[in-house]
Amino acid sequence: MSAQESGKSPAREDQPKDARVQVTILGGGLEAVMSVYAPENGGKDVSEELIRESIARAGVVYGIDENMIKAIAEDKTCDDFIIAKGDQPVNGDDGAAAYFFERGKTGMPKILADGSADFKNIDKLVIVKEGDPLVKITRPTAGSPGMSVAGKVIVQKPGRPAHVIAGRNTEFIDDGLTLIASVNGEVSVEGGKVSVNNSFETPSGVGYESGNIKFGGSIRVTGNIDSGFSVISENGDIEISGVVDAAYVQAHGNIIVRNGIKGGDKAVIIAGGSVAAKYIEGATVKAGGDVIADAIVNSDVAARGEIIALSGHGIIVGKSVRAAKDIRVNTIGTAANVNTHVMVGIDPELHDEHQRLDKRFGEINANLEKLEQARAFLENMRLETGLDENKTQKLENLNQMMATLTLEFMEVKTALDKAAKLLRNVTNGRIHVKETAYVGTKITIGHEHYTVKSNTKYSCFYCDEEGITVGPY
Repeated sequence: MSAQESGKSPAREDQPKDARVQVTILGGGLEAVMSVYAPENGGKDVSEELIRESIARAGVVYGIDENMIKAIAEDKTCDDFIIAKGDQPVNGDDGAAAYFFERGKTGMPKILADGSADFKNIDKLVIVKEGDPLVKITRPTAGSPGMSVAGKVIVQKPGRPAHVIAGRNTEFIDDGLTLIASVNGEVSVEGGKVSVNNSFETPSGVGYESGNIKFGGSIRVTGNIDSGFSVISENGDIEISGVVDAAYVQAHGNIIVRNGIKGGDKAVIIAGGSVAAKYIEGATVKAGGDVIADAIVNSDVAARGEIIALSGHGIIVGKSVRAAKDIRVNTIGTAANVNTHVMVGIDPELHDEHQRLDKRFGEINANLEKLEQARAFLENMRLETGLDENKTQKLENLNQMMATLTLEFMEVKTALDKAAKLLRNVTNGRIHVKETAYVGTKITIGHEHYTVKSNTKYSCFYCDEEGITVGPY
């Protein structure tokens, strides 16, 4: 049926068409683009009212460019325009962790000044002290939300916190921003967890593979300590499952050597507490407590407590053994008359300090005498013929050196007198011999001396008014 037959006027291509406006939201809601289509055949131009209606119909309510609307309406411009812009969300910054210690040490040998490598001092451990800062944390930021052109909030991504967990023997301070060590020890990091271990274990002894060990806490050596190496515990005990060769071992606490010490006259063992070993041979041992061993052979041993050799062979033979308190032993000396000296009743540390001071006192006296002779010679020359500039300077230097030495002389004399006074306060130490004290063994109790004249069994050596007396065990 034709248009005429239907009663409707046919559409004419030349009839007027008004300007059209289309608004599209793009960019995840952050931008609104307006397309303005020109009128045709004398249709109406774009107007501000039409633009605003189109914007509202598209749901755009935020970030609208008012100046753009007015300019388009006035200039009748037909094009594509960004008519509105939203606000991008600002994501937060992740938290950060600044470590105060070196992570992932490689265990490389120390390089010396001449360029050679010191394979005994291998840098493997990270040691810290109680209260040391370990990690400084920066908090994450929250960021700020955005806004779409449709007026909807665009949620930002907040920053992630730094992955730091307080492990064993660590704690957070400063409102959780600083992680510190709560004990002395070795730092380890595993899966973000920072721990301080106050004990350390070597799985295969101490030698070129491990290097020297210096640790703040207790140390357990599984195996031997090879000659020329050192193990030092600054604030703990040391336990060694194997043998100590000609090595240096020092602990703030106790030292336990499950097998023994075969030092070749070069091993040095120093403990603030006690020392226990299967045997001690060719070693220098100093203990703030007791020394316990099955055998002590050709060693210099000093204990501020007791020395006990009653299990196994229970023998003390060769060199000197000193205890502030008692010595308890099965056998002292040998039938071969090996030079053996046992001493009780005087603190060995105080005795050694007195000897050191006495030696230094003698050295200062001798030096002062030499300086005085040289000074007197120059002084006489000055009075008789005068001194040139060089000799005048020498005299001034001598006077200065004598003044310094005289001051040290007074300090050493005061310390020496104090040590001598303390040494007079001897204890009632005793030497208990369960089996035999062999002839020739030298015994000192306090300030009294005695040499065993014949093999003596089941005896106890002690002091009374008449000196050293031998009684029953």
